[in-house]
Amino acid sequence: MILSFQQYILKDIFLRSEKMLFLNIKDRVNKYFENKNQFAKAIGVGFPAACKLYEGETSRIAFDTLESLCRELHCSPNDLFISDNPEIMNYIKGDTE
Repeated sequence: MILSFQQYILKDIFLRSEKMLFLNIKDRVNKYFENKNQFAKAIGVGFPAACKLYEGETSRIAFDTLESLCRELHCSPNDLFISDNPEIMNYIKGDTE
């Protein structure tokens, strides 16, 4: 099945709207690395995968990759994620009872 450009865009918007948790690492990557290639090598993934992580376009992440991100970006997993769901964001921030 071939999608028109408009169908492709609508599908992309729909898929993005279904996500509730996003990687938010651009600022940290820019702080610690000169370019995405250095970032990819440091965390042990290929350049295309690093670009997807950087752009927040990944829907899953392996624990070893998450561990590498935390080590190389000097942070905890909570620092790497954001959510469009306020309740989830409260958990990420640690604002729970």
